[in-house]
Amino acid sequence: MSSQPTYTYTVSSAAYALPLLHAARYLSHTVIGILLGKIDRGSKRVSVEDALPLIHHYTSLSPMMEVALELGAAAASERGMEVVGLYVVPKDDKNSGLGRVGERILGEMKGKFDASFAWLVDNEKLGEGSVPYTIYTISQSSTSPQALPSKSSSSFPSPFTLDSTPNLPARTLQAIRDEKIHRNLVDFDDHLNDS
Repeated sequence: MSSQPTYTYTVSSAAYALPLLHAARYLSHTVIGILLGKIDRGSKRVSVEDALPLIHHYTSLSPMMEVALELGAAAASERGMEVVGLYVVPKDDKNSGLGRVGERILGEMKGKFDASFAWLVDNEKLGEGSVPYTIYTISQSSTSPQALPSKSSSSFPSPFTLDSTPNLPARTLQAIRDEKIHRNLVDFDDHLNDS
């Protein structure tokens, strides 16, 4: 059995910040979204360029979730990108991993791009101004996601790197607290509620 390809990932400031804004917008809900990027399969590089907030109400494996994922994939394609991963922000601080829904979605994504990944936001780390993401991948020899080990709370674990935006974790938290920029964010559920 072959091992999982080794990709390197560069994360833009927008892709980093949008999941956190989504979480801040819907504090009392679990939120789920997808990460969009460009994949260079030859050099095994992924540029994670954007995030698309999907849902905060219908977070089970429901028809709403499936429609949101399909619309998200279409939006990525229209922008010349692909869905490269997902993010999950649980409404509580119980460290239960991605949960059944997140694991299932990541498994489906892996069928389309074998180096797909998921970010789980740790709300406690978010409040500290450090990198709040635990990154999960699924190896070729496993069906369940495993967290990548992190050596520092101020950076992503290898093979992920954040673009050169200085002090992005603290700046994102400050923008949420002081500028309230998260209040303008909408997701797929919001569009359903307006109809």
